[in-house]
Amino acid sequence: MNRMGAGYGSNIFNMFSTGSSYYGLFGSSSSYWANGLNNSFLRYGSNTLSMLYNFGTPYAQSAMNLSSGLSNLGFNLGFYGSGNFYGYYGIGNGYGSYYTGGPFIFPYGFSNSGSKPADSNNQPSEPTVLVNIQIDADISPGRDNVQGLINLIDELEQRKIKATVFVTGEFANQQQLLITDIYNDGFEIALHGYYTGEQLATMSYTNQRSLLQNAMQALEGCFTCGTYKPVVGFRPQYFSQDPNTYAILDELGISYNCGFKVGQIPYVEGHMDDVWPFPMEGHDFCVLPISRGEFDGQTVYLCDIAMANVYHMSAAEWGGLLSDSLDRAIALDEPLVILFHNWYTGMDETPNPGEEGYWKPFVDFLSEAKNKGASFVATQKLVEDFCN
Repeated sequence: MNRMGAGYGSNIFNMFSTGSSYYGLFGSSSSYWANGLNNSFLRYGSNTLSMLYNFGTPYAQSAMNLSSGLSNLGFNLGFYGSGNFYGYYGIGNGYGSYYTGGPFIFPYGFSNSGSKPADSNNQPSEPTVLVNIQIDADISPGRDNVQGLINLIDELEQRKIKATVFVTGEFANQQQLLITDIYNDGFEIALHGYYTGEQLATMSYTNQRSLLQNAMQALEGCFTCGTYKPVVGFRPQYFSQDPNTYAILDELGISYNCGFKVGQIPYVEGHMDDVWPFPMEGHDFCVLPISRGEFDGQTVYLCDIAMANVYHMSAAEWGGLLSDSLDRAIALDEPLVILFHNWYTGMDETPNPGEEGYWKPFVDFLSEAKNKGASFVATQKLVEDFCN
């Protein structure tokens, strides 16, 4: 809530209501969004806002959508099917939907930004939630690490979804051309340490610095050989890091660190429940924590191998957790940051032999998120837009 950033939620109020369509003097319309600083659901009990009186930017077929140099003033009154009344007042502009369920006053307005239509599937033109997919590309002995990464990237490309791939220096040294191809296809490349399972917090400053410098060099490639890739993001293996790590990240020019979890250790002091990117005090980078979910009465972080190895989740349970977490993120207006591994989800592994693997929950989640109006963003984009 109360997030402000370039590209998303930069107006004063954000209101969203779900329903079908409205009928009035100007015909029918669907999908209404009003973007802004206060991202709020307008609900009364189980009823959904059924009417908007908008002296602002109407997104319906308004006969009075006039362009002017004026700021938009939104005055929204809601009537519910139960006859109960709810009012909300805001200043801002945006796009939205008008819904049935009770009496209404027809919309009209003066606009300085014009109207933005919904897409052909009647999905909101603005995203309902920002989803950040993080793919880990590291080496697990005895598994087909390369094919697993290719499987994940191919699936995302077919769906026109961009993600961030966190790569170890070891993997990059072995698969430099593959990683360069993935970068050239529009995916962000970020640093994931040098080798799988390293524990930076147990190392001296000197050893950490040497390891991360070597990893960074392997990942970035070189200009002259045509493999150079800018790398600005980092997540440590198994979330292992310490103040020495933070200092080294500053030296390397890293702009964000995803080595923290929402609501769980490790978290930054004073930011345990922060879900949006925030500046790391005393350092030059921002923090984007991995999102949480609820499973069996416990708070868990959204990572495939953690759910498999720690909780032995079946594919159905993992898929249910992803779906529930998506709905939670939409309802609370939070970003959703999830980890998938090349050698696990990418190779359809399962913690329970003989049962369905984790590939189906992955593709089902992508479909559900798209259908619910999600916008998939790379980590760097999410941090740049919202770390303030």
